[in-house]
Formats: sequence, structure tokens, C-alpha cells
Amino acid sequence: SNRAQRYTVDQTGPTGNNPYTSKPVAGPTGPVLQAVDVGSSIVVNSYNRTGAQIGTSSGSADTKLPNTFTVPSITVTSDGTAYVPSEAPNDLKGRGIVLGRSTDAGKTWTKLPPLPDAATGTAIFSMAASGTNGHVGVAYYWTPTSHDPASMPAGTVWFIKWAETHNADSAAPTWKIT
Repeated sequence: SNRAQRYTVDQTGPTGNNPYTSKPVAGPTGPVLQAVDVGSSIVVNSYNRTGAQIGTSSGSADTKLPNTFTVPSITVTSDGTAYVPSEAPNDLKGRGIVLGRSTDAGKTWTKLPPLPDAATGTAIFSMAASGTNGHVGVAYYWTPTSHDPASMPAGTVWFIKWAETHNADSAAPTWKIT
């Protein structure tokens, strides 16, 4: 459910049935959106409010963001802007958090600059939440160890981080990370 409304998706999108699928979310108007890890990227399926898929050609859009280590996340602000966090490889063989944004009901996506700590370490299990327009937060696990998440060294220490911005609707959001 989202904003005290319940949506039941009674069809699978063009991406098919996939265990790496987010909860359906929607803003006050527009379609219901659902992020799915497909192949090497995150795809967003669109459904109308009754649960039926919106057209076969516009029913899904590739965000061009790399797939997540686990289940993807999606959130929508009250103006209908959708945000998807992802975990992109960094130069040190780890992963850092990047955010995709769509202002047209999930049809096209813009990749925003990586979060400030994305260049080092490894981030996984990213989940997004939103508030007012432009207010987006991302929670994720992070370690200073830069490594492939699937084969982390034994004893790796993980920290939970919260990154928050009030200008996610800008070209280069300013993040506060705790």
C-alpha cells in the first residue's frame, strides 16, 4: 500500500516473474511503479491503478542503473517524481550508491551523480524513501572494504548508513550522510 491506498498487481510486467522485485508504489496520480532486477540493470514496470499493465511497449523502462545486490527499491514523491537507488561499481572493485530519477511516470530515467562515499568501500542493500518534493533518503549497508559483495572477506564489518537530500530534484543533489 502507498498513501493509504492499496494496489494489487494482477499481471506480471514484460520482465516476467522475478524474485528481485520491489513493492509497487505510486504517487497521488499516475501509474503504479515496480522496480525489478533484470539481467544487469533495474527495469521499472508500469501499471494502471486497477492493476492492469499499461500497454505492452510502455509497460516497462530500463533505468540503465546496474542491478542491486538484492531486491531493488523505488519511491515516489507527491509530485509524481520516482527515485530508484542502485549500487554501481566503483574504481576500487566495490560498489557505491547512485540514484535514478524519473519525472515522466517512469518512462525515462536520469542517473544522478553518485553519493559522496560511493568512490570507496562497498555499499549494498539500498532502500529509498521519500517525503516532500525533492526530499529523498537512502538507507544502505556500507563497509570500507572495496570488494565484490558476493565474495567479501570473512570478518568484514558493515555499517548502516542513511543518506538524505532535500534537493533530489536538482542535477547534483546535496547529501547528508549519517
